[in-house]
Amino acid sequence: MQGANINVCTARFSLLHYLLRVFPSMYKLGENYNTYVDIGVNGYFLELERCIGTDFWDMKLWLNTKLMEDPTLGDTPEKYEALMDEFIYGYYGAAGQHIKDYLDYMHQRAEKDTGHYTYHNSNIVDGNNLTATDIVRGNECFEKALKAVAGDETLLRRVRAARMGLDQVIMENYSRFQVSAWLSGVTLVEKDV
Repeated sequence: MQGANINVCTARFSLLHYLLRVFPSMYKLGENYNTYVDIGVNGYFLELERCIGTDFWDMKLWLNTKLMEDPTLGDTPEKYEALMDEFIYGYYGAAGQHIKDYLDYMHQRAEKDTGHYTYHNSNIVDGNNLTATDIVRGNECFEKALKAVAGDETLLRRVRAARMGLDQVIMENYSRFQVSAWLSGVTLVEKDV
């Protein structure tokens, strides 16, 4: 395929009610850009919609931009993880490790569920792959993140925005999570939102 005129157009948008979800698709970007380089893509158009209403939009935009500028930043898992870490720790400051823990955990859950991500996989998009245990774990990560940046309004705003996807999944599936918690002996933390 080398030498062919290959252009890629990617629309990474949230369909209607899929505005905020737990969808760690950023873990696949390094692999995607490696494929584009391997097949000789010479043009790439990216559309990212709903900046406030998409799970980790800031991070996904930054990673895509960096990879468009230099696709070799994602040519090994170690280099790509270092790129992700640069954003996580730079953007979330003292909350960075807790955000990374959350993302790694949710990525592992999504991988366990399907082995790959698709925008039309309702298990991931609707949060059906998550259990009460996962929700408690995600909540713990965000509570630690919020405590780590207490007093810094900019970082608090960023952490709260990152948390919105998990909060929406909890609100939409709370009865299911209550049953899951009861069956597995997990205590869901109830608090004012």
